[in-house]
Formats: sequence, C-alpha cells, structure tokens
Amino acid sequence: MATDLDSSSPTFNPGKGTAGNAAADSSVSLRITRAGRSSILPLATERQVVGGSADCDLIILGDKPEPALAICLQRSRGSYTVSLTALRDGVTVDRRSIQRDQKITLEKNQTLSFDGTTCRLEGLGAGRVRFAPRRIAAAGLLVLAAMLLLAGFYNSDAPTQQAPLVKAQTAPEPAPSSAAIAAEIRQAVRMAQLSPDLSVVTTADEIRIGEGSAPLSLPDKTKLRGIIASMSRRSSVAIVDLTALSSGLDGFVAAAGYTPVRFIIGSDGHRYEEGDFVPSGWRIKEIRNDQMVVSRDSEDDTVNFASAGNADPKLAEISSNEQD
Repeated sequence: MATDLDSSSPTFNPGKGTAGNAAADSSVSLRITRAGRSSILPLATERQVVGGSADCDLIILGDKPEPALAICLQRSRGSYTVSLTALRDGVTVDRRSIQRDQKITLEKNQTLSFDGTTCRLEGLGAGRVRFAPRRIAAAGLLVLAAMLLLAGFYNSDAPTQQAPLVKAQTAPEPAPSSAAIAAEIRQAVRMAQLSPDLSVVTTADEIRIGEGSAPLSLPDKTKLRGIIASMSRRSSVAIVDLTALSSGLDGFVAAAGYTPVRFIIGSDGHRYEEGDFVPSGWRIKEIRNDQMVVSRDSEDDTVNFASAGNADPKLAEISSNEQD
C-alpha cells in the first residue's frame, strides 16, 4: 500500500490489491504529486498500472477515469531497472512526449507527468537487492524440503508414504478495519469535491454512505460510485450507497395541464407528456397535480413545480384541435 505523506493525499489504496499486497522488497519508490499533495508508492517487482480509473493498481483521485501508464520494476545482478509503458496520450517524461503504447526504460531522477499529476522515481540505483525476512524464511524452507526429499530418494528402505511434506506459505496481510476504510472514503469524498455533508457511518456489518444527505447530481453520483467500487475491493464489510440522485430539474416546469391528458410545458418551450424524455435524459414517469416524478438509471427524483423563489406554474389547456 502507498504510504501517505500528507493527511489529504491524492492517492489511495491500490484498486486490485496488487500494489498493496505484493512484497515491495526494493528501495525504489514513486513519489506522486497532485494539487500540492504528495504520496509515496513503494514499487513491487511486477507490473503496476497508475491512473484515475477504479481498475488501476494505484488510483489517483481527480485524474481522468482511465489508466495513464504502467510501471514495471525488474532486478538483475543486484540492481533495478524500471520500464514505463504509456497507456494513453499526454504522458511525458522530462517534458518529452511519450506516444500511446510506447515503452521506455526510465533513468534515475526522471519526472513523469500527465493531467496535472507528476511522478518522480526515488531510490533507483540506490543499492543492492534487499530480501524481505519472509522471503528468506520461505527460501530456507524450500531448501530444507529439497534436502529431505533427496534423503528419502537415496534411502530405498524408507516407505514412500512416510516422506515428509514441507509447504512454504506466506501469511496474508490482514484486511483494513471498517473504521480505516471509512476514513479513506471520507478523504476520497473531500478530494473528489463532493458535498462535505455527505455522511459516512460504520456499523458492525456495513459502511453506510449518504443516509439522510441531500441528493447528488449525476456527475457527483458517478464519482461516488467510482470511490465505492475502489474501496469495496479491500473492505471486509459491505459498502452501501444510500444517496439519492437529483435530476436538477427544479424550475424546469413553466406550465402544467391535467385534462384530458397530463402534460407540462418546459422552460425550453416544449410540451412533454408522461413517458417523454427531457433534454437532460430524464424520463417523465408521472405527472401529479403539484409535482412530477422523473426516472433515470432505475432511480427516481420528485420535482416540485414551484421551486423556491418562483411562483406556481401556470395551468395550460389543450385546444379542441389538440384533443382531436
């Protein structure tokens, strides 16, 4: 997992768990800076994807929701080499543009940039390979197993069913607590510039987001879904989204009619009946005497005809020609 240097760091837990759970036994790390805040990601000896989408190994909040680059750390003869593959346009290395799918080898102190985010390699070429204690123990167990198996091979009198079985296994890292995940969600909500009143409450079985909070606009709802998808991969409890989706159609209705069919006149001057779609993509599900219900993506929003500060909409009538 990346170590946060700033309490409001722009980087969070690895999306797939790869970067966080792999043994980062090197001294090579990636310092990521965005909007004046920095984090450090210890690089593991495998491919790690960096970007703003939920399926990245390292997710950078505020970045475009797509992978930006892939970094691969390799070790040979006691030293490390780092290669970079650009996964989209706009990636630069020391202000030199790197084409999509182009792969280059990085050198010490080079700076990577994309979409207002800068990344700098630290520790490249700093020394020889350092092996983690767990790997030393695992290697020792494997050597012991090989010696015992060889001893059994040369001792033909020993029954085969008595041959020892040695299994080297690394203990999995414990999952973060629900309180820790909730704290990361609050931090992600702040970085995504969502409503500061958005509630994040932990219970014994789940983390509840947005209970009793004001409805979110469609862009904010999309941001929140991305945060939940990222955090759910590491959370030991369910993360429940209780926020409502706001249509933003307050004040849209200029007039309404109820007989012989129900319809509204929008602020754009067009007439809409139940089942029609307004320009923002919401479908009018039901027209009531004082309000209408609109739906989108299986979520509903109730829009009052008289918004704050505005008078009631005028009643519209259908002429005899329209009835025919």
